Amino acid sequence: MLKNLQKMKHHVVTVSVCAVEKMVREIEATGAEFIAVPEMKNMLEMKRTPYFPIIAGYSQIERIVKEKSIDIIHAQDFHSILRSFLAAIRLKKGFVFTQPGGPNIPKMGPKKTDTVLFSQENMDYHKQAGKENLHLIRARIDTTEYYPAPIEGDFIEKGLFPASGKKIVMAVRLFETKRAFLKSVVEAARIYAEMPEPPRICVAGEGPMLSELLEESRQINNASTAGPVLHFIGPIFKPEEMAQFYNYSDLVIGSGRGILEAMACGKPVVILGENYEAEVVGPDNIEQISYYNFSGRHFRHRNTPGETLSELLKRLLVDADRMQRLGEYSLEYIRTTMDARLGAEQLVEVYSKAMERKSALTDLFAWYFSTMYHSLIETTKKRIFAGRT
Repeated sequence: MLKNLQKMKHHVVTVSVCAVEKMVREIEATGAEFIAVPEMKNMLEMKRTPYFPIIAGYSQIERIVKEKSIDIIHAQDFHSILRSFLAAIRLKKGFVFTQPGGPNIPKMGPKKTDTVLFSQENMDYHKQAGKENLHLIRARIDTTEYYPAPIEGDFIEKGLFPASGKKIVMAVRLFETKRAFLKSVVEAARIYAEMPEPPRICVAGEGPMLSELLEESRQINNASTAGPVLHFIGPIFKPEEMAQFYNYSDLVIGSGRGILEAMACGKPVVILGENYEAEVVGPDNIEQISYYNFSGRHFRHRNTPGETLSELLKRLLVDADRMQRLGEYSLEYIRTTMDARLGAEQLVEVYSKAMERKSALTDLFAWYFSTMYHSLIETTKKRIFAGRT
């Protein structure tokens, strides 16, 4: 999104607690400016002391807004709202808040300020809670980074990727919250290890489950008579390398942004669920899948269980015509619905509306005390529940 805003001649200044080198390089590569404000680290203390206002770093935000002639303050983190909304009110600037994707959470921005959401699921949740001025912006995939392209000559050798057989890839964080997804992959590989010509599965990512998964893959690969089936290759950080990873594959599995990036590369994709379900993404189910932000939560609302990953892939990988049609659909869907260029245009429209909206300190106080009240209620409920167990 940053890159497209810059192309549209809008200058973006990104403010964060710390200057992580990788993050700074990515931001500055788009043409945007990066400024670290270490004083804002105390905003994270709201998680520990949520009933008292913490505005450390506020004066730095106000100074940056003045020096850089900022028109819009766009908060990307719930814990940054207090100081950034205060600055917007005092300096009479537009204010926008982006609610992160994921399941519905009760932490919301001020009632009347403009809020950007990524899924219809979150839109409906916010509407039911009485939130106003909501904007759904789904389009967020950079098609100048992710697009169909040939594999560079040394990509396979450099990454030690399998060069033969059908190639299935997945990009995922190796955390406990992703266990169902990862175990689906492991069990599929265990079944494929018995095949004379098995597909090859490559998983990119890092996290605390890596050692456990490496041991399981070692056992599976040792049992295969046709060579290694399951590969955990570690993290891929650069977008251009991730695009090569997707383009190397015949099919991509996973959830969230990863499968959207793969679709931008013209690949057929399979979405996974938290109860080991799997389903091909296509025109028949895209509306329900996108409603839940490509998370796989749509499986919770199905009357019939999805297929297991191993069953689905066995049928899909031998159907060349269907694979081609799905890849073509993936590419068309991203270009017409999820291209970040479209999202940037929508965001500029939101900014224009926000600049016309007038907020007052009473809006800040109403949001703050409402947030603290609901936080106190939730904390009390948890303590009561914990006391009963």
